[in-house]
Amino acid sequence: MSLELQVYAAGREEPTLEQVAKLLALSGWRSVVVAAEGAPRRASGLGGCRALGWDPADGVGAAVQSAVAAGSAAALAELADSLSEVAVEVTAPCPIDGDALGELREEGHAPALVARIERATVRYRFSTEEPATEEAVEFLWALASAVGVLTDGVLEDLEDGTLLDCTEVGDED
Repeated sequence: MSLELQVYAAGREEPTLEQVAKLLALSGWRSVVVAAEGAPRRASGLGGCRALGWDPADGVGAAVQSAVAAGSAAALAELADSLSEVAVEVTAPCPIDGDALGELREEGHAPALVARIERATVRYRFSTEEPATEEAVEFLWALASAVGVLTDGVLEDLEDGTLLDCTEVGDED
């Protein structure tokens, strides 16, 4: 079982890894995105990757970067206690199930948000395995929120059914 968040976006243009890293840094995270399969190597995009995040105060950044540069799974495994890992899948086009849309409407979500999900052309799925540490959950939310903000998306918490409009993040200040 895993904890999952999804972001639905209308535009097909995927945010760059640099844009995502900058937003994560603003929320107190450092990160690297690696290919999901094989030896750890930098990914070129979000689809089918693993995002690794850490608190800069932990002082593991140089070791993580060295492990990835060397393609060393063993070196990354040694740092596992200091890293939060999130799997990312990107689906485009993303067919939206009519029953799922009906459930969202029945649950009383804002019609405008449900309509945006219905029009979405891309779905980003973020997951972390349970039992998840508090840090892993925080990184999951930070990563999904960053992508949501960069894509003007709608974020869905699959566990509790919450929908968040990522175009309004920070507007309450």
